[in-house]
Amino acid sequence: MTYTKDLVPWLKVCRRTVYSWMSIYAQYGLKELLASKKRGGNTPVIEERTKVAIAEKLADPLTTMTSYVELLDWVHREYQSNVKYTTLHKHCREHHNSVLIVSRKSHHKKDKQATKKFKEELPDKLRKIKTEIDETKFDSFNLYFQDESRFGLMTKQKRVLVSKGVKPIGKYQHSYQSF
Repeated sequence: MTYTKDLVPWLKVCRRTVYSWMSIYAQYGLKELLASKKRGGNTPVIEERTKVAIAEKLADPLTTMTSYVELLDWVHREYQSNVKYTTLHKHCREHHNSVLIVSRKSHHKKDKQATKKFKEELPDKLRKIKTEIDETKFDSFNLYFQDESRFGLMTKQKRVLVSKGVKPIGKYQHSYQSF
C-alpha cells in the first residue's frame, strides 16, 4: 500500500493536490482524472500592442524617459489606463532587462548628414594635401587642428530608462563664453 506522503516527493506536487486527484478518481473515474482542465493563472493586464510599444520605447537610444513613473504616464496617455506601477515595473525588468543609465552626450545641433559627408570627404582632402607638398623639400608633414578655448556650464546628463545593452544618446546644450 502506497501512502500519500510517499507520493508527494515523487510527483513533486502538494499533498492537497494528491488528495484532490484521489477524490476525483474515486468519484468520477480515470477518464475524468485524465481530462485536462486549465485552472488558475493570472490574466495578462498589459495588452500586446502596449507590450510592443514599451519594447520599442526601451530599445530607442534617443529616449527621454527618465523613470518608470514617466513611462507609466506615457502608457496611460497613449495606450491603456488600467496598468499599475508594479505591473509595469515587473514587466520592464523581467522582459526587457530595463535599467536607468546615464546617456552619452550629443550636441543638440549635431547634424548627422554633415558628419557623414565630412567622414567621406576627409581621406580625399588628406590625399590632396599630401600630393600638393613638394616631396623634394619634405619627406613628411604634420597636420594640426585648433579649437577655441571655451569655458562654461556643462549641462548635467540625466539617467534614462532603456533596455539593457542599449547605449542611450542624450542631447545637451553647452553654455559657454569665448575668451
